[in-house]
Amino acid sequence: MSAQHAIRGYHDGWSSRNLEAARAHLSPKVVFQDPINRFDGADALLAGLGGFLGIFKGYEMVSETYGPDGGVLLYDCATLASPKPLRCSEHFKVEGGRITAIDLVFDSGALKP
Repeated sequence: MSAQHAIRGYHDGWSSRNLEAARAHLSPKVVFQDPINRFDGADALLAGLGGFLGIFKGYEMVSETYGPDGGVLLYDCATLASPKPLRCSEHFKVEGGRITAIDLVFDSGALKP
């Protein structure tokens, strides 16, 4: 499985609220980090995503870049927690066809009232 296939499969899975489809592209030991949370392992990450989906409204992809071992997605994410979409940059590391690391960057200050 290519890095692009793993990354888009994961992103398309969670953003369509299908966490089991997202899980199929994750290493069981995936490490996720964003400005607020750190999740170690697929179970912890998917539990966190499940909570996030309660405020998730949708996204608009801005840019996608892929290499043999990972990629970067840049997208605007609409949530109930912010009046304007959040610009998100998500970097992925892929080994053996599965995502092993995700670093998500966004302006967490935009979430404050």
